[in-house]
Amino acid sequence: MISLEQYTQVAHRAVIDTAQAYHLQATTVEGLPLSVPCSYQILEPGFRPFRAGKASPQELQNELDNVLGQAEARGINAGIEGQEAIRKLSVQLGLGIDCSNFAYRCLTLLHERVGIGEYTDTVFRSASEIRDLHASKESWAARDQDGSARPLSAPEAEKLDAADLLDTTWIASVFGKDPEFIIGSHHMSNADAAQPLHAAEVLPGDMIAFNKAGNGVVSHVAVVESTDTTSDGSMHMDFWHAWHTRDFQSGLRRDNLQTDGHSFTWSHEGLADPTRYQSHFFCRPLGLAALTASLTN
Repeated sequence: MISLEQYTQVAHRAVIDTAQAYHLQATTVEGLPLSVPCSYQILEPGFRPFRAGKASPQELQNELDNVLGQAEARGINAGIEGQEAIRKLSVQLGLGIDCSNFAYRCLTLLHERVGIGEYTDTVFRSASEIRDLHASKESWAARDQDGSARPLSAPEAEKLDAADLLDTTWIASVFGKDPEFIIGSHHMSNADAAQPLHAAEVLPGDMIAFNKAGNGVVSHVAVVESTDTTSDGSMHMDFWHAWHTRDFQSGLRRDNLQTDGHSFTWSHEGLADPTRYQSHFFCRPLGLAALTASLTN
């Protein structure tokens, strides 16, 4: 069994690797390589991002390569002179992700690397919600392997009718859904899926969840990259998130937090804006919580 220190290193690496994967690669007109964080994108009225903000890193890169390749084939100068050109292009093309997609990819990778099964086994949706969707929307019919609609099997129908909660592995398998499309920030951070933590307990791979001002529902999540206790005894955390800063720094970002457990100082003032978030909390996915509880230094 690995030690807690080894787990921390694996989790740290999983977050960094996911963040780096979501950097778009390109070459300037002068032949210099670029690596630029993707933009923040979310499916909302008036916005139609590529794959609804749920794309994988390779899907985003392939789409960018395709657009630049078409421009080159037609003799069009795409104007890739530096990072800002790629930032602008990623926004124009909708090449980016939302916060829950980034967190989902991080935690899926971490589960794989520590060998504790599928992350989606520990994230749930309300069974009554899924029953309503199945009854009212053609897109929520059960699907066979080629994607064709089919009736629910008797065991599937029995489970759907009797359950209070359904794990997203089962939902994705039965209804032909990609997990990233059915898992949101509130599903990942609620008590059914994650264990609340005090700031002093936070490790790499844990989440910071932000409650929306007004209704208190979790509307944003970040994933912790590293933690460090400073000389005055407070905690410093570096974390990654796909976030709408409401300016041109919007997108995949590495931010930080300094806290003594009572007061909190954020690297971006928007994270402390009470008109956006009424509160925040720290939490650890249940599968990782069970694992870390069994580890010793």
